[in-house]
Amino acid sequence: MALIVILPSVSVAQSKIYAVVIGNNHSLDSGVAPLLFADNDAARYYELFRAAGADLALFTVLDEDAQRRFPEASAIARPPKRDDITNTLNGFFENMAQDQEKGIETQFYFVFSGHGGLGENQEGYLNLLDDKLTRSMLYREILARSKASFNHVILDACKAYFVVNKRGGRDKTGDYRHVIREFLRKEDLASYPNTGVILAASSESETHEWSRWQSGIFTHELVSALLGGGDVNRDGRVTYREAAAFVEAANAAIDDPNLRLRVFFRAPAMRADAALMENRALAVQAFVQVEPEHSDKYYIEDARGLRVADFHPSREQSMEIALLGQAPFFLRTDEREAVLEAPSGPVSLKDFPLNPRSISSRGSADLSFKRFLFNTPFGIGFYNGLQTANPEDLSFEIQVPADEDSLRILPSVGWGTLGIGSVSAVVGGVFYSQANATYREYMNAKDLAIAESLHQKTLEQSRVAEILCIAGGSAALVGAALLVWDLVSSSKSEEGPVVGITGQDGSMGFVVHW
Repeated sequence: MALIVILPSVSVAQSKIYAVVIGNNHSLDSGVAPLLFADNDAARYYELFRAAGADLALFTVLDEDAQRRFPEASAIARPPKRDDITNTLNGFFENMAQDQEKGIETQFYFVFSGHGGLGENQEGYLNLLDDKLTRSMLYREILARSKASFNHVILDACKAYFVVNKRGGRDKTGDYRHVIREFLRKEDLASYPNTGVILAASSESETHEWSRWQSGIFTHELVSALLGGGDVNRDGRVTYREAAAFVEAANAAIDDPNLRLRVFFRAPAMRADAALMENRALAVQAFVQVEPEHSDKYYIEDARGLRVADFHPSREQSMEIALLGQAPFFLRTDEREAVLEAPSGPVSLKDFPLNPRSISSRGSADLSFKRFLFNTPFGIGFYNGLQTANPEDLSFEIQVPADEDSLRILPSVGWGTLGIGSVSAVVGGVFYSQANATYREYMNAKDLAIAESLHQKTLEQSRVAEILCIAGGSAALVGAALLVWDLVSSSKSEEGPVVGITGQDGSMGFVVHW
């Protein structure tokens, strides 16, 4: 059965969209367990961006089950090999340049789901099928060459920039936090003010994919946000901040740090309220609206058994979700369900009866996710609570120290300054020695003119010696201070930035300690 889509009835100004979506279950690193659903994630992003009207390229190898579930994606998917991806990017960038000449605003999405790692030089990378896409390559070969008005980078890869946790395995060694800091260095993104990024990680987590969702957890939650769950102000667009707030609300009730998801985002600097998705402009069969009086934890499945979205609207306002997939759609809670046989246009939940349904459960992680994911209602109150949280306690948007590079060069500057100070002090000592010798000549001089000349020379040599010694001593002190500062900073930063979701007096937020 083919997907049924209709053009949206609401007029929303749109840019031209380009998207490169990559999903790879396998890693080039030995001993890394393959993922199960990175190909599914890529296919879901394919359907989302197709509904957004994007010029789209899909790079993934769909397994047999995914091929049956996503036949259209399977028909156009190509293996995620570097040369093919590069050639596609070259074509997209040429088209973007032509759009730019015509005055057309363009949006470019680079989406990756899969494995990553950390190289010997401490540089993060993403695993393609035949090569590794390093962080520097991402900046140099993709972001620097993109001609788009805005770039959007979406990553769902626990070892892409996180050293230890991988979605398909059990490796619990290392520390991902240094690499988060490396990837999101403020001075790097400052060079690309038209670029936004959103990604996620879990601490010491064994489960980043969930078989019940047949998807990576972050991908499913982000897609749910982009289908309208994150549109907290109902303006038909989901911003970076709204999307991140939605994902945070989805994970807010999870107490187990092994299962808790952390989200990191930075909107394009030149447009802080940039939309990550114009959700109301999606070409879908229908939009379902849940009124405040029907607040509950819902999920939607389509005729393929595909989990389309999860959401939990608060009682503060209604929520509208785009029905992306194949009818009929099943709108469900843990205990009830409504069947939307052939919905069209905007439909309201109040028009569909919710009937009892059976409940099944399996496994402790499955039970934890089922019980606590999307347990916290999302609405304007939760969103505003994040914005007004005490900045000393909560940091919702990822903040990266602007002086990251200066901290890294402290040892070089410290030793250099200390060396200059030492040399200056030695030269000053030489001048003092010369001044003493000249002074002795002055004391033994018999001729008045020669004595006056030697006296003046003694004063000049003493003045130069004094200046050199004072400057050298000061430089040596500064150099020593910088080395001590670096030593203290290094000892503190061994633990890396502590990034997490915390709660105080009912408010949830990200906390980042450096």
